[in-house]
Amino acid sequence: MYLSSPPAPNEIELSVFGRGYGEALVVHITDGKWVIVDSCLNPHTGTPVPTEYLSHLGVDLSRDVKLIVASHWHRDHIVGLPDVFDICSEAAFAVSAALEKLEFQYAVAALSKKDLSSELPATSPVYLTLKKANQRQKEKQEKVVYFAKADSRILSVRLNLLPPGQRCEVWAISPSEKAFVRGLNEVKKLLDAARHRRSLRSKFSNYPAIALMILVGNNTLL
Repeated sequence: MYLSSPPAPNEIELSVFGRGYGEALVVHITDGKWVIVDSCLNPHTGTPVPTEYLSHLGVDLSRDVKLIVASHWHRDHIVGLPDVFDICSEAAFAVSAALEKLEFQYAVAALSKKDLSSELPATSPVYLTLKKANQRQKEKQEKVVYFAKADSRILSVRLNLLPPGQRCEVWAISPSEKAFVRGLNEVKKLLDAARHRRSLRSKFSNYPAIALMILVGNNTLL
């Protein structure tokens, strides 16, 4: 069930959607501006929940969504992500800096196809979104793609309702270099299992996942 009316311009709102611990987050950072973290589908309509919810509130998706984040690449957190990015035409896109490493690219691509011997990333929602984001960056000639890691800022925007000199900032507080190493070790195990046609349960995508800190004036969300 969705809220029937949008938050007040000066209200910070965090909405969590999904059947588990939360497969998608939508954050109102005040002043009618929004951040989307991950995506899941409405099982009844088959459409991405974040954009469906914001459309229900009357939000101008082409203008007011400032950032879309793929926290990690479990499928229940990324289905519909390319469509969300298409609709939110002014949004930047942030993904784990782990995807700058070739080993992670292969593993994510393989898991997205449920075939650990594959090295083709074309069907992964994360890669489709990243491809679209790179194209948007090229067309706009401005920063759109952010590879997030610990202590990196991925959004800084001036909001009319904040006092002079204050901004809304979104920072990644993970993944750390230590998490990258752990993740790469898990990738090696996965690829070795694939070569020997063995199944292996792994949490490799959790190690390089993004955790966020959102600063809105004097307010902090983690």
